[in-house]
Amino acid sequence: MEAFYKQIGTLFLFENIPPPQLPDALKTAEAVLLRCRAGEVILPRGDAPALFCILEGAVSVSRCTAHRTMPLNRLGPGDVFGAAQLFCESGEPFPTTVKATRQSVLLCIPEAGLRAYLRSNVPAALAYISYLSCKIRFLNRKLDACSGRDAEGKVALCLLRLSEGDTVSTGTLNMKALAASLDIGRASLYRILSRLEQAGAITREKDLVHIQNKTYLERLV
Repeated sequence: MEAFYKQIGTLFLFENIPPPQLPDALKTAEAVLLRCRAGEVILPRGDAPALFCILEGAVSVSRCTAHRTMPLNRLGPGDVFGAAQLFCESGEPFPTTVKATRQSVLLCIPEAGLRAYLRSNVPAALAYISYLSCKIRFLNRKLDACSGRDAEGKVALCLLRLSEGDTVSTGTLNMKALAASLDIGRASLYRILSRLEQAGAITREKDLVHIQNKTYLERLV
């Protein structure tokens, strides 16, 4: 139990809470643990909107249409998702699909519990506002990448965004859909990957791309 509370204490919503007070804070937030199998779809769900904090494991975020699936992001321990479905009166469905890529443990905080918790904890409320601001900046960078950057910069940003540690698993990606989401041809995508490999920025091994020089990729972005 001590290890569990230590994990909770690393999340930005609870990092200002002294360990002895964490049980009460979690009760106020109505937080519950959710265990997911690899491949299990976490969102969209049929129950009430909630914020999900990853304690263990990893998830993939993608946008699915009738014709293709476009990968958007990969998240791991300490990351949060589900905010787009909260505090919204329109009732619109969650816009993306979130799936566990391996066995995962999540902290699920329903909207009503999050409201109560943020009202009772000003530092947590400010931390949540900061988190949302970072998400806005992330979306601005993505829009910039899809419109204003050259093809190599788009691919570099995509690799940095989808990396899990320093590795991107291309075996789980639809490369045709990925190329379409970046507004480049699939042949161009493979040529750019080859150039990045020749430059020493990445290495490729079967379905894995290993980032060897993150600074090089960041300069392209």
